[in-house]
Formats: sequence, structure tokens, C-alpha cells
Amino acid sequence: MRRSAGWTTGAVAILLGVAGQHLFSQTPQAPQRPPVFRAGATYVTVDAYPRRDGKVVEGLSATDFQVFEDGKPQAVENFDFIKSPPFAVDAERRDPNTKEEGDRWADDPRVRVFVIYLDTVHTKFTGSHEARRPLTDFVRRVIGPMDLFGVMTPETPVSQLLFGRRLDTIETELAGYWAWGENEVVGRDPVEKLLNDCYPPPPSQFGPNSVQSIPVRRYRQRKLLDSLDALVTRLAVLRDQRKHVLIATQGFPLDGEMPSLLAAAGPGAPAIGADPSGKLTIGGRRDGEVSRTDCATQLRELAVIDFRQRFRDLLGAASRANVSFHPIDLSGLDPDSVFGRIQTLREMAENTGGVAVVNTNDLVAGVRRIADETAAFYLLGYYSTNQKLDGKFRRIEVKVTQPKVAISARRGYYSPTEEMMRASEAAGSGVTPPASPTKAPTELALDALGRLRAGAELFTYAVATPGEIDVVAEIAANEVELGRWKTGAEVTATVTAADGAVIGTGTAKIDAGWRSAIVRVPRGATKGPWRVALRVAGPNGAIDERLDVVDGMKALLGDAVAYRGTSSPRAPVRPVADFQYRRTERVRLEWASAQPLETMSARLLDRKGEPLAIPLTAIDASVPDRPAVSVDVMLTPLTDGTYVVELTVGRGAQTEKRYVAIKVVR
Repeated sequence: MRRSAGWTTGAVAILLGVAGQHLFSQTPQAPQRPPVFRAGATYVTVDAYPRRDGKVVEGLSATDFQVFEDGKPQAVENFDFIKSPPFAVDAERRDPNTKEEGDRWADDPRVRVFVIYLDTVHTKFTGSHEARRPLTDFVRRVIGPMDLFGVMTPETPVSQLLFGRRLDTIETELAGYWAWGENEVVGRDPVEKLLNDCYPPPPSQFGPNSVQSIPVRRYRQRKLLDSLDALVTRLAVLRDQRKHVLIATQGFPLDGEMPSLLAAAGPGAPAIGADPSGKLTIGGRRDGEVSRTDCATQLRELAVIDFRQRFRDLLGAASRANVSFHPIDLSGLDPDSVFGRIQTLREMAENTGGVAVVNTNDLVAGVRRIADETAAFYLLGYYSTNQKLDGKFRRIEVKVTQPKVAISARRGYYSPTEEMMRASEAAGSGVTPPASPTKAPTELALDALGRLRAGAELFTYAVATPGEIDVVAEIAANEVELGRWKTGAEVTATVTAADGAVIGTGTAKIDAGWRSAIVRVPRGATKGPWRVALRVAGPNGAIDERLDVVDGMKALLGDAVAYRGTSSPRAPVRPVADFQYRRTERVRLEWASAQPLETMSARLLDRKGEPLAIPLTAIDASVPDRPAVSVDVMLTPLTDGTYVVELTVGRGAQTEKRYVAIKVVR
């Protein structure tokens, strides 16, 4: 068991990193791709899988396909049939040298991308043993010399998901370390151990830790859905074309909200105070000590989650991101199997265009069905007739004129926005966006809040001030709870201009016990947009992120930097990239000013833009050579929900308004 757990949390996370160390003098070149925009039109690629009797139909032409966007027909202007040769030997495969290179290779629409996901928290040792042969058979039969694949578990941070092509490492690991199923082992991470200690399971003939308590079961549901949600987000950013995720599992329950657990948790919010060293603590936890407050906090959070709705949201996000789930039920033909568990796996496949291998003892044959249905596809390209730059989701429907052919295809995409077009123009594309209606300022602020990634390990945010680029890195609260960053981290930010020239590099430190830091990089007289390469490194690894920064400075104000602190006005504050707050916290927003201000005022608005009867005060927060204005918001009187802070400033005849959305979660 120790060997299995060690491999699952360590070797799988670096599995493809080991494979990626094979260096080659040549790398495949991505084919020339059509431009994203043409005369204001958006170019869209659609991968289509027409099947008859479970196999892709070959020999079709462009005239056999009909493509509709939001019900309107589109003219197919590019057409290709992609089929990867099977049974390629490893000598023909070349791994990317870096994670970034692997991501660039995945951007080739002719390359297939697979992720093998091992559901450790819902699979027993017997199930993981049964997975060896079908998974090995799949990678040998399906992964072609130009395809990319990765491996992930619920314990793998999504930032460590690497893509490679060589199969020797994964075949060795699957054959040698098959006992990755850990369903029967309870207390595998600090949060699960905490819940198990506070709310122990009923006695069992197999030992005290062999039966899951309800809190542990719900924690595992959250852990799995958080991980899959983060994976879908990573794959959505990776490329538009289809991504295939094979989930090896024995199924998982889906509970709704459980208000009865709230009584066990007890009333009240977690205690907040300072430890002997003067650092802020939440919940009163000390090293080696089980805090009942921490237990109650975790239980309250788990009690109010509707996992059925979260599952539906996950499938919707996967469908929009063009991610197909292919669940493989490792329980085999089980007469005592719970129907709901199998139905959940079927729903995953049916709602994302995947194949469900369930209720069978012949897993190899089932996995070969997945191989047959993903063996080839058609790549269609068209220029959308909808020229609006509204950032909305557009639905795609593909039909085939051939009889008795079922088809699955990309289900839609998000249209570009005016901001994307402006950034493209500033970077040298020369495209002038057509005029389109703009949203209300409060709606734009809430849209920015909606782009926060659920299940992310790291949140990032950056703004341009008159002389600097301010970059905030904030580790997710769940990552801190799991103890992965308990000693802090080093943050490095490198800023480049639109022409690729390096502007500068800055560093900062996330202290032990904290989550965030801000890096300030001088930008001189350069103009945006800028690209930031961010690295957060600690003893347990590193997270790399890239983000773009547009110049938000107007005549008076730039964009805001947010901070969080306790309700005490004297307590220190820390920078924020995750704009989600607890009711026991305080929000501080700070705007850099291009020149001294004469008037300033602030209001708190609800999500509809209506003012609330909660007074806010805007104050001059200037320091030498850095004029600024700040607003503090006490969250105690607010209920859970989203809010917008409106700031109005003036100098002479000039007046400007700025809006920032925040979310109160508990």
C-alpha cells in the first residue's frame, strides 16, 4: 500500500516528465493554419467523428457534411481526413523537450490528445490490477507517433500534467505499479485525515480505517470533481479540437446537499486570531493538533455542496471545451453493482461524445471500442457568418448526408471579444474590429469574476500602473490546506513586450503560512499589451502560468489591485488574485493614479447594479512618487453572493468610474 500511494502521488505526476527528458535534434512542425480573423470573421475548426457500427466512416468528402452555427448554415472552406497509423514503435516517437513545447505541439489540429485519468479515490486494489492489460493495450494500439498523451490522478496538480509521445515509461509503470487503487485506505492527505479523526467511520472487521465515513466520502467526491474541473479547464486552454480523457474507475456516488451534517458541524464561523509568532491563523490549528474548529469548517463546506449539480456543470463545461470522457468501469460484470454508479459513468460518455465501458468482464474489448471510435476523424474549417464580438457561446451542429451514420463533433465555441481584437491589433495584426454593442460596466466586472477557474491550483492577476507591471500570484486555499505549500514559495515574474523583447524580471516570496505575493516589474516607457511568464516554486515542485496584460491606465486611474485581511482595520492585508472572500474577511481595493485626485467616492452595488445601503469610503492612499486611492469593504453584513464596488474620481473637469466584482462564498 505504501508503494502504491507513493507511486500514485509522485511517479504519475512526473511520469511524462521522465519521458520528456529524451532529447532529439528534430521536432515535428505544425502545419500552416488559417488566420483567426478575416475581414471581421472568426475562423472555426470542427473535428467530426462520423461512425457506422462503432467505427469511423472513411471516404467522405466535404459535400457530405453540413455545418450549422446557432442554427445557421456555414460554408465549409477547409476539409481534411486525419488517421493516425497504429502500432508505431517507440523509436519513431519524439517527445517534447519542455512542457511549453508539448503544449505547442498539441495546438496542431491534426494531432490527437489523450489523457489517462486514474481515479485513485474510488478504485480498489483489485480494480487497479484489472486496469493493467486494457490500458496497456490501449496505448499500444491507439497512440500514434504524432499523438500526445498524459497521465493524471486526483492527487496530481493539473500544472504537472505533461504531454509526451514515447510509451516505454507508461507501459513500465502500469505493469510494475498496478496497485494504485486506494479506495480502502483512509486518511491519505491532511484534510482526509482530519475528517477521519473528527468523524470516524463505524467499526469494521477489516480495521478502523477501511470504511469511509460520510464526510470522507463527500470530501473524495469534491476532490475528484475539483480535479476533473481543473483538467477540463487546462484542456480547454490547450486547444479547440477534441481532447479524449479515459477515466479508469470503479464509479463514484453523487450526493446532493446534506443539511443534516450542519448539525454535526455546529454553529458559528471559524475562529480567527494570531499565533504565538504573530501570524494570522484561521481555525486555531497548530502543528500536530486536530482542531474541532477546522473539522467543523470542513464539514460545513462539504454539507452544502450539491454534487449532482456540480457533476452536471462539469459535463456542460467538458462539452463546451470539446473534451470527451471515456469512463472504464473496473468493477467488471458485478450483479451487486449499484445502478446509479453505472448510470453516472454512462452520463459522462453520453453528454460528452465519449464511449462508456461498463458492466463487462472483457475490458480489453471495451477499450478497443474506444480505440475504434477515436481512430480517425474529419477536420472541417469555416468562417463564421456571425461577426458580432460578444464573447458568447455559439453552438455547432454537424450533419452527414450519408444514411445510417451517427456523428459526434465539436459542440460549440466562445466568440472573440472586442478586448481580444484590440489586443490582437496592438500586437501587430492590423485588424480593426467592427462596432458592436458594449455591456454595462457592472456586467463586464462580473464577467471577469466568472472567468475564475474552479479547482485551480494557482490564481494569477496583473495590472499596468504608470511605471510598473504589478503581478499577483495566489495559491488556492485547498492547496494550502493539503500542506503542499506550507513552507511558502518563491515567485518570479518575467515581462515581455508585444514584440517579444524582455522588459524585466521581478521576484517576491510567499511566506510560510500565507498564500500570496505581489511582484512589481518596472515597464519604463513601453506600451502594452505585455506577456507575463510567472513561476511559483517550492519544495514540492513548481507551477508555471502565462498571462497577458493590457494597459488599463486612463487619464486618471488604472486597474485595481485587490487585497484581503481580517475584519480588524489594523490587521495586515495580502494581495489577491482569487476574488473570493469569506464573510469574516475584509476587502481592500487600491487603484494607481496617473495624477493627484481632487474628488473620490465609492458605492457597493448588487449584481444588478443597484446600490446597497452599506457605506464605503474612498481615501487617498498615495505614497511618494505613487499616487493612489483605496477602498475598504467589510463583508460581515453581506450574504453569500457577488457584489460590485464602484469608484468615482475626479480632477478638474475630468471624471472616471471604475468597477471591481467580488464574491462572498461563506
